[in-house]
Amino acid sequence: MKDKYNGLYDPLQANNVCIGGMTLLLDLIEKLEPHCTLIQSNTDGLLVKLNHPDDYELINDICYEWEQRTKMELEFEKFVKVIQKDVNNYILVETDGSYKSKGSYVKKLNPLDNDLPIVNEAVVNYFMKGIDPEDTIFNCDQLIKFQKIVKISSKYEYAR
Repeated sequence: MKDKYNGLYDPLQANNVCIGGMTLLLDLIEKLEPHCTLIQSNTDGLLVKLNHPDDYELINDICYEWEQRTKMELEFEKFVKVIQKDVNNYILVETDGSYKSKGSYVKKLNPLDNDLPIVNEAVVNYFMKGIDPEDTIFNCDQLIKFQKIVKISSKYEYAR
């Protein structure tokens, strides 16, 4: 609804949806706070740390009551470690050692978005494996990982 090229473009209603969702999540936070530590909240979810692993069923019951009352549905994921710069840049480590990441520093790049992937790899290796970033960078012999993508407009003659 905030995409001006979309037929459903309506920024006022988009803001109303966000504010309504945030208000509902704030209600959930107030119910959960006595039983866990809030790590982050965003417009589409919460990240909490249980005070004790045995509290999972209690948290689940509180969330179920909230779902019944609000007619909203929650999804749960368990992580053993959170490495975070802010709500838009983080690494979530799963119990099997795999991870999910979000943000320009740590996202998994693809061939269409391959802008200096060595930097992302060095940051992730540091936090996930304790490898010094210089080791990752200086031991890499794949030139494609050092590729820098630059967008040139008509204002520039060339890029270096």
